[in-house]
Amino acid sequence: MVTINYEGRFGNNLFQFATAKVISDKMGLNISNPFDTKILPHKNSWPVDTGDDIHLNGFFQTQEVVDSFSNLPFIEIENREETFVHVRLGDLLESHSKSGNRFMEQNYYERAIGGSIGGYIGSDSPDHPIVQTLIKKYNLKLFNDTPENTIIFAASCSKKVLSLGTFSWWIGYLGNQANVICPDFQKYPVWHGSIFPQQGWNLC
Repeated sequence: MVTINYEGRFGNNLFQFATAKVISDKMGLNISNPFDTKILPHKNSWPVDTGDDIHLNGFFQTQEVVDSFSNLPFIEIENREETFVHVRLGDLLESHSKSGNRFMEQNYYERAIGGSIGGYIGSDSPDHPIVQTLIKKYNLKLFNDTPENTIIFAASCSKKVLSLGTFSWWIGYLGNQANVICPDFQKYPVWHGSIFPQQGWNLC
């Protein structure tokens, strides 16, 4: 039996569950507490409990773990010819004074968006001046839904502008990989594992 010690928020929990799913499939073990998400559907199917107990603790944010996700049955993502910009601010704004500039400034998003006009923007701080300025300057529509639906919708867009963090990472990882733009992690303090960039992603 695989038991997950979930930590963090949606993006982290999905990462932890995907890791458990890899182990479950490889070892023929059921998961005692699967994460309820349509992004990675799961139903325990192993008829015999082998007596092995695995307790997963941690965030598992390494490239080796990411490589193991390749055969998982993630939701099929449609493709739409749109731009989606994800702006993470919330908790990073609160920690800014203690740990340096963890969030991307407005000029990063402007460089990443480039000449694109129109599309969507999602953020945990929709009223922040950075978000409001980008909405007006690039004629973006605010997308406001559950974390799960936001990832699914954003992942379907043909151009994806990411922040750092696992939530944004899932937006980039799922769906189209041809035009994913993410921050140059060498320019910003990184609090997560070495998962940026994935192959083909463009650093900005």
